[in-house]
Amino acid sequence: MKQHKVAFVFTCICGLFAVVASTCVGTSGVCVPTTSVYNDWTLSYTNDFVSDVPDNWRYSGNPGSDPSQGCWLPSHVTTQSGNLVLEGYQDKCGAWNVNESQWTTVWATGGISVPFAQTYGKYEVRMKADKGKGFSIVALLWPTADVWPPEIDFVEDGGDGSRSAYSATLHYGSDNNQLQNTTDQDTSNWHTLGVEWTEGLLKYTYDGDIWSVTASSDVPAMDMVLDLQTQSWACGNEWESCPDGSVSFNNMYVDWVAIYEYSPGSKPIQPTAAPESSAANNEANTLEHSSSAISILSQFSISLTICVVLSV
Repeated sequence: MKQHKVAFVFTCICGLFAVVASTCVGTSGVCVPTTSVYNDWTLSYTNDFVSDVPDNWRYSGNPGSDPSQGCWLPSHVTTQSGNLVLEGYQDKCGAWNVNESQWTTVWATGGISVPFAQTYGKYEVRMKADKGKGFSIVALLWPTADVWPPEIDFVEDGGDGSRSAYSATLHYGSDNNQLQNTTDQDTSNWHTLGVEWTEGLLKYTYDGDIWSVTASSDVPAMDMVLDLQTQSWACGNEWESCPDGSVSFNNMYVDWVAIYEYSPGSKPIQPTAAPESSAANNEANTLEHSSSAISILSQFSISLTICVVLSV
């Protein structure tokens, strides 16, 4: 009987740890940071996408001056199982077809702009993307003044479909000068991709390790925000690939994002609350987190009761 009691207690302890471990929402295997583990950086914003993003974060329309055969639709931005999903598939968008009295069907994709602005910072995106030709993935910093250049792309590929390499590019100057670095690293599985942006310096990171450094007086010194997007390219461009019909959909997945403020010598602090578009969103998030806490406490109570009964 004593051996059985020990076994029961061990099982209960394991169950309690399982309850605690299950509180991290997401499927990437790495939880969203709650404090900074980096010297000189304080955590100022996180989002683990447990609820839909506000409508005013979502892209809509055609991709500016980029050669593209697609468009961005707000409906192609979803959240699933604690992940942001930017969906690429054929949808009615683009030009109006007079003969058919409907929008032309094109390869539509999704994108968001996170409204947390700062000058200089460290950015981390826990992400992956489906393989499939013709769909580019991008994580970038964009000026809040909505001028271009500058632009800091810290993740971008040409949509060749392999997800076996990507580039990081600083765009600057009226002629769109570029300082670009490329790495042969995977983006088809979960990884944490990022950039450290300080005065005159960009450090590009992959799972916490710096893989390239750009030092230049042309590094921007203005408020910028984090943008995440996918894009289908037009055919005939030497530097990008267009969809060839080999896949019917292509998605980019983001488990979480973390943004840090550059604070030399500072100690880790808790992040501030994520910006919301309305009081209704704040109320919804409060209810959601309260429900999660009640659920966890209930599971803990049930597990503890079972432990007590089994150990008697």
